[in-house]
Amino acid sequence: MSYYPQGGWMPDDLPHLPTYAQARAHYDRTIPYAKGSEVGYRPLGAKRKYTRSLILAEADTFMLSYYNNIVVKLYESGKRGFSICGFPTISTTCFLNETSRTDNLHFQREKGKIYAVYKGTFYRMPNRGYVEISANGAISGYERETQHAIDFDGIKAVREKHAPFTTYFRDMLTISPHVEPRPNTEGMHWTFVADLDRVTYMPSTWGKVKTERNVKQSMAMFFELLDKALEKKESDRLNDFFHLAIKFLNSCIMENTHRFTDFRVVEIANAQNHFNELIKYRFAKQVFKQKEVAPRDRAVHDSNEHYMALGF
Repeated sequence: MSYYPQGGWMPDDLPHLPTYAQARAHYDRTIPYAKGSEVGYRPLGAKRKYTRSLILAEADTFMLSYYNNIVVKLYESGKRGFSICGFPTISTTCFLNETSRTDNLHFQREKGKIYAVYKGTFYRMPNRGYVEISANGAISGYERETQHAIDFDGIKAVREKHAPFTTYFRDMLTISPHVEPRPNTEGMHWTFVADLDRVTYMPSTWGKVKTERNVKQSMAMFFELLDKALEKKESDRLNDFFHLAIKFLNSCIMENTHRFTDFRVVEIANAQNHFNELIKYRFAKQVFKQKEVAPRDRAVHDSNEHYMALGF
């Protein structure tokens, strides 16, 4: 039984089988199960009670199975194939490391992604399919990775479009940082009031965005109402701006409650930051551009990926 920092304890007592010849020798000396649901199959680990790990043979290939998924393929030609079979888990990483690790190959899990680290370069394992290393050392089948970077022209255009509203709520907070929970909607058109009521809490931190219900619908409706208000003449949109600002600032309060002594107080800087974050979620395709990242000596971390999660 071995332990790897990028894996864990595998009680199966798995063998180290990085080559076809070693897999053949292990297969030939292993006695198949004589009873039970795995009758006829051969256990991979020395502890035979763990039937989740098996070694299978087919033509010129030996296969290492984990929970009925073929994780490793070893070909007579010297080619090797590795797959996570849709399960980027710690135990899958450990299984790969214990059975297939060599001096120039190991498997590493980073933020829910598994990489085949081959000759010091990180190659991301696809969710399905195999990363293959040929007999001459060529690697193929890895997943191409991308990152999202700020498109400065795109975010500038979005900010300029909504500048009248940001100026409005900043002026509101300059006059008074205290925000009322809900303004009087008497005299407002009933459709505006009904649509505004559909806007609930709009968080901006990813931890709250991914757990709060109806976030996408709320953001979509809020910016739809805001865009309609921006189309009006400056003198005709102030009332809409006021009600939208109250709704927005109340979301800001809910986002930052722990930061304030007075529950109903909003600071201008926090309001501006909150609005900037909402823009990144709502207009993600305009604000970010995607670029491919070649395999390199470290894992790829996309710090802006969560902005794309709502699907705008």
